[in-house]
Amino acid sequence: MKPDMGQRGCIIDIICGIGGLTHGLRLEECRVAKGIEIDVACRYLYTKYNNAPYDQMCVSSIDADEINECFIDSEPKILVSCTPCRPFFEVFAKQK
Repeated sequence: MKPDMGQRGCIIDIICGIGGLTHGLRLEECRVAKGIEIDVACRYLYTKYNNAPYDQMCVSSIDADEINECFIDSEPKILVSCTPCRPFFEVFAKQK
């Protein structure tokens, strides 16, 4: 039996990019509160494939109270982040 969406937790993805990590967590039945990313070019794909809110902002301006308000009290709170892929692709391409 699959859990209800959000039963495993509610996530906020910081430095979300186009949402690969978010998408994987959605597949595992987590509810997505929002993604946060400074690059506006990521908004379209993030929202299209994850059906979740997207906030364009710099991580250094994130306020803990603002983040906490996005969570639902009855669900486990999961704050995630992943290293941006692009710099690693550029380094790898230069090594070839």
